[in-house]
Amino acid sequence: MSRSPIESGAWRSLWTMFVPLLVLVVVTLALLRMHDERLEDALSQRHLVAIREAQRLVEAQSVRELSLRAELIASNQAVTAYVVQALDAVLPGMEVDAASVADLLEERRQQLGLAMAAVLDADGTLVATTESLSLDFAALPSFAAARDEQALRTEVVVDGNRVLLIAIQPLAAYGNSETYLLVARALDREFAASIAAVGDAQTVVAFVEPGGRPIAAASSLPLDRLTPDTLQRALAGDGQVVDIGGQRHRTRAEPVFGSARVRLIAFVPPHVEASPLTGPRLPVRIGAVAVLVGAFLLLWLYWHRLRRPLARLQGLVEHAAQSGDLHLQCPETGSRHVRALAAAFNTLLSRLRA
Repeated sequence: MSRSPIESGAWRSLWTMFVPLLVLVVVTLALLRMHDERLEDALSQRHLVAIREAQRLVEAQSVRELSLRAELIASNQAVTAYVVQALDAVLPGMEVDAASVADLLEERRQQLGLAMAAVLDADGTLVATTESLSLDFAALPSFAAARDEQALRTEVVVDGNRVLLIAIQPLAAYGNSETYLLVARALDREFAASIAAVGDAQTVVAFVEPGGRPIAAASSLPLDRLTPDTLQRALAGDGQVVDIGGQRHRTRAEPVFGSARVRLIAFVPPHVEASPLTGPRLPVRIGAVAVLVGAFLLLWLYWHRLRRPLARLQGLVEHAAQSGDLHLQCPETGSRHVRALAAAFNTLLSRLRA
């Protein structure tokens, strides 16, 4: 059934009135999205701060534990006496019985859960070791400090694709001023996971090779999910957003044990849906819905009480002027002023008919 020109004008007026409502809906949705992004930023920053604090605590604990293990080996008179005797008993032209010393160190390594243990001479040369390392110990700042200050020193080193926390303990207090005990702990998945658990994130111990290629030495998530590009972007600076498994993560890279080369990268996934701090989303959404419903009701009331009766009256006036039909009748509905106009229009046509 086709509408009359008068009704069509009223419906066109209705569509025109709802354009502001559509604009309001779009603006409201944009504001909600902006709110969610800012909330996600706040939550990510909270988790990143927690990760940073956890890293400091775990690093301090790791240094204490490794230093304690070094002192336990060095202070064991049976061990140090055997090492000193093996070194001092060497005649000119003879070699140190490194195998026997290495066997003794291996026992202590297994007992204390170390990655390796070794004995160095005053030149930083490996005398005996449970595992060979491709490092120049004489060039390490920790070895120079331990030798000069005759005190235990720690440092983070990179050996191949591994990252090790080492402690160098002078044996001067135990009978040999020319010998140094070296013990190491690998910064492995357990180390990364112990930090990640605090901030509900994922952490990666990474470094950059001399050629510029980033290497993930240990990770709390499967290493096959990390691409060189992901690591490169994460190491570029704080606040980077990277994609892991189709999910956006915010990142922060912090030096590990103050190392200039090794970094701990924290990957923080979205927490808006899961976090208890998302409570502020509910009142915001309720408020947004209330605004939209209120705007719709006000717009509907405005159209029903004013705009629609006025559009109908305008259509009747135009129709009467064009057709000369004096038998028209306008419903006296709407607001008080509109009803008064409709009544005046009906009275005018009535008088004209008379």
